[in-house]
Amino acid sequence: MNNDKIEVHFTHPRNANSFTAFISPQCTGQKAVQGLMVGDENGAFLEPAAPGRPYELAIKRSGTAITPNMTFADAGVVDGEVIEVRQRGQGASARPGKQRTAARFERNSSPPKVARAGGTPTASEQR
Repeated sequence: MNNDKIEVHFTHPRNANSFTAFISPQCTGQKAVQGLMVGDENGAFLEPAAPGRPYELAIKRSGTAITPNMTFADAGVVDGEVIEVRQRGQGASARPGKQRTAARFERNSSPPKVARAGGTPTASEQR
C-alpha cells in the first residue's frame, strides 16, 4: 500500500455491510462521510442523512469520536482500523451484509473517485 494512505473499514449504521477505503490521514470526518454518500461503482454506501440526524464516526477499538473537522490522523486512526458510522436513533440490524472496497478520500478535494473494487488488496497494496 502507498505510504501516504491508510486502509480503514467503515461499518454501516443500520446493517452489517462494510466499506473499505484507502484514505489520506489528513482526510476529515466530514470528507469521509461525503465520500461514503458518493460510494463506488455499486452506488452509495450511505444515503443522505435525515435532517437533524447527521452521521457520526468513531474508532471502534477506542470509541474515540472523529468530528467533522477532525482529521483521521488527529483522531489517532491507524492502518486497518474499523470506523463505526453512527446515526442517533438507528441501530444495526442482524441482517447479513456485504463488504465493499473502493474509495480514496482526500482532504480539501471533491468526493473521492473509486480506487479499485474487490475485497482483497493487491500485492502492491499489501505491506
